[in-house]
Amino acid sequence: MKKTISNLLSSPRVSRRSSSDGESLGISQCRHPCGEPVPPLPALERPGRAHPHLILDEGGRVKAGSPERLIDHLTSPEQFDHRFCLTLLLTYRSFYTPVQLLQALVCRYHALPPSGLSDVELGHWETEEQHPVQLIVCNVLQKWLRDYISVDEFEDGAFVDELSVFIDCQMCCSPRERKLGELLQAAVSRRTEGRKRGKAHFSSDPPQCLFRDCAFGQEARVCLVPPVEWARQLTLIDFELFQKIGASELLGQAWAKADKEQRARNVLTMIHHFNNISAWVAGTVLSWSYVASRAEAFGHMIDVCAECLKLGNFNGAFAINAGLENAAVHRLKRTKELLPAAKVAALEQAGALLSSASNHKAYRAALEKREPPCIPFLGTFDHDATELFPASATH
Repeated sequence: MKKTISNLLSSPRVSRRSSSDGESLGISQCRHPCGEPVPPLPALERPGRAHPHLILDEGGRVKAGSPERLIDHLTSPEQFDHRFCLTLLLTYRSFYTPVQLLQALVCRYHALPPSGLSDVELGHWETEEQHPVQLIVCNVLQKWLRDYISVDEFEDGAFVDELSVFIDCQMCCSPRERKLGELLQAAVSRRTEGRKRGKAHFSSDPPQCLFRDCAFGQEARVCLVPPVEWARQLTLIDFELFQKIGASELLGQAWAKADKEQRARNVLTMIHHFNNISAWVAGTVLSWSYVASRAEAFGHMIDVCAECLKLGNFNGAFAINAGLENAAVHRLKRTKELLPAAKVAALEQAGALLSSASNHKAYRAALEKREPPCIPFLGTFDHDATELFPASATH
């Protein structure tokens, strides 16, 4: 059976470390087999020793540290900390760009041996230090490419160039390193092919559209499109935007920082779309001069909101409800008086579910009970993160 990097990491030699030399495998000692110079980074002490730039909690887990020290701990051959790896891949953007993290990992991979080693000691260092570190670096890269790098970051030219150079170098080295290069190449191919095919896969054909092209997108004919079709189209758009949001975009209130366009681009896109839908709903109702026509448009939007809830598109339902609660729409008493009783009941039911009372208690309960797939309301994530992060100490 073909071995993966995870299989190789389970080898006992990963947990052993040479004791013949007190010097560590620092990322300041780097070579590059393709002849490209590796940027020098500060020398690091042996991971087992106390270090002023690495803070541990009472349980011995890493709490904080300098970027260079964190990379050294991540790739320590003493013991691979899976939980720490996942945490770093989720939070590294607070101190590294994707290109900088890749460069640091590449530098760690190409670290040179301590000076003054005999041939026997050098062989021992390669077996117990160099090879495990290289396996760990490739394992981290695989996890990163598979789960933690966003589409925009993966398609960035500088990142792709750095990664391609590193993989090409592996293909020119020893059979062992060439095998690692092939595994990374396969990870890149899977990510690339997955992007080309698209991430949405369905077990059956989509339902037939229930509208005519001439009726779609024109305010005067909004009511000609069945509510279920409006809900379907809005849900497709919301899902396309929501699936692009990476977990890192919701960390540290990235959407509210000065560099928000770089750190939380997809969150901002979804917020902008939410506001556009709300404005569209309000504009659709207010565009009519006659009260009866406004009432018809109002009732139509109530039905669209209800259909979004049936599809599990909570974000779309919140957007439509926000448009109906717009001050200019909310004051239309005569319009609401013309709504049928069924429409009024549906509006009250949706309003109760989407209410912000008790920190969106009703919505949170409905979301917990809802079977996937569904699209949650992004606003609760932003609110919870805003409340959570100020209470957490930052080192």
